[in-house]
Amino acid sequence: MWAFAARMLGAKAFDVIKNRIPWKGISAAVAVALLAVWIGSLYHDRNEARLQRDNWKTAHETLKADVAKATAEARAADAQHALKIERARAAATQETSRAYQSRISDLRASYQRLLAAAAADSRGGRAAAVPALPGAAGRSDGAAPHDGDAALALADAQMKADMNALQVIALQDWIKAQQGVEQ
Repeated sequence: MWAFAARMLGAKAFDVIKNRIPWKGISAAVAVALLAVWIGSLYHDRNEARLQRDNWKTAHETLKADVAKATAEARAADAQHALKIERARAAATQETSRAYQSRISDLRASYQRLLAAAAADSRGGRAAAVPALPGAAGRSDGAAPHDGDAALALADAQMKADMNALQVIALQDWIKAQQGVEQ
C-alpha cells in the first residue's frame, strides 16, 4: 500500500507524509476519540435503560393499585348485590309464609265449622251433613259405624289432604317467588 501511495504522490511527498506526520499519535488519538464516543453511547444507553425501567416500575405500581381498587370495588358491589338478593328472597319467603299461614288458618276454621256442624247434626238426630266413608262394613268388630264417626273420619282425612295440598301449593309459590328474585 505504501508503494502505491509513493507512486501516486511522488517519492519526496510520500516521505514527507510518511516521516513527518506522527501517524502513531494520530491513530492513538482517533482510537481514544472512538473509545470516548463508544463509552458516551454506553452511558447514554444505560441512562435510557434506567429511565425505561423506572417508567415500567411506575406503570406496574399504577396497574397494581388500579387492580386492587377495582377488586375492592367489585367485592363491595358483589356483597351489596348479595345482600339485596338475600333481602328480596327473605321478603319473598315471608310473603309466601304469610299466604300459607292464612290459607291454613282458613282451612282450620272451615274444619272447625264442619266439626261443629257434624256435632250439631249428631245431637239433633238428623243425618250427618258429611257423607260417611265407604267400606265401613269391613270393620273387625262388625259393628255398624255411627254416622257422626264416619263424618268426622272423612272430615279429618279431607283436612289432612287439604293441608298437604296447601303445603305443596305453598312450596310451589315459594319456588316461583325465589326464581322471580333477580340474580
